[in-house]
Amino acid sequence: MDLIMSNEEYESIKTFISNKLEEANVSKIYINELFETYNNPNSSINDYNSIELRISKNILNINNTNFNYEKSNNKINKFIKNEINNLICTKSSEYRQERINFIQFFDKVVPIISAAVAAKFGTTSSLCTGLVSLLLVSVFKVGRNAWCRYYSDNSKAKDAEK
Repeated sequence: MDLIMSNEEYESIKTFISNKLEEANVSKIYINELFETYNNPNSSINDYNSIELRISKNILNINNTNFNYEKSNNKINKFIKNEINNLICTKSSEYRQERINFIQFFDKVVPIISAAVAAKFGTTSSLCTGLVSLLLVSVFKVGRNAWCRYYSDNSKAKDAEK
């Protein structure tokens, strides 16, 4: 069954769709591309999917909604940072077991990485264990120190603002 509509009906539908897309803050460029795709008899399903995807992304853009991710998650981010700080920068008893588990995990990972490095370079894993251990400890220590210093400096700055 072929659907036949008059030019007036088509323009009315086109105007309605345009208005709704503009209300959703869709770029006029995308709206024009939508109708160009529709009016082009050589348009493929990929053309329709492409413009549909771009319009959907434009509509779902976080900045175009009333829900602002960054503002709504500020509090949760603050709590997560506090917990990370408690875990890695303090000797808090709350995370004592996690620290022990990490050390045990580290003790298991070093020989595995050492064996992989040794196999790659054709040497024994005993020669690589010290180097791997030193590198991992250095990376973790630098990361920990950077986090703790950054968190401490930011906390002091925020306290000074109050």
